[in-house]
Amino acid sequence: MKKKNIISVLLTVVMLFAMMPFSGAANVERVTTETVDLGDGFTAKITTTVIIGSVQGRAGEQTAVGKKETDVIYNGSKIGEFKITGNFSYNGSSAWATSDSCSASAKSGYRYSGKSSSHSGATVRGSCTFTGNGANKYVTLSLTCDRNGNVS
Repeated sequence: MKKKNIISVLLTVVMLFAMMPFSGAANVERVTTETVDLGDGFTAKITTTVIIGSVQGRAGEQTAVGKKETDVIYNGSKIGEFKITGNFSYNGSSAWATSDSCSASAKSGYRYSGKSSSHSGATVRGSCTFTGNGANKYVTLSLTCDRNGNVS
């Protein structure tokens, strides 16, 4: 009889923990994709991903991570990709960028240069130039967070 009671209590505890939300878990808020004509035979397929984080140390302060990645396409062929990432904090009355990063890659026969990112206020910006095989295109991306954690 005691063994059944112990097992019953253990199962109840396990079920309680399984039903509790994990406050540290991030969830993907939104993923959007758009195609933009850059002119001169260039197009960009831009994917934006927004991830909402957990509550931080200060009351009401939350975090969001925005990632914007573009496939750079020249005359129908992908020649490279460029991505920026911005970390943001917001509290309902204001928002601010806390860090930024970027990365780039180029397909064979092409190269990238001038890859950089920066943040100011609630905006993260990045830029990169792709060249090769007659191509020469300067690409810029930006992410902005509003006071409610909406990143675009």
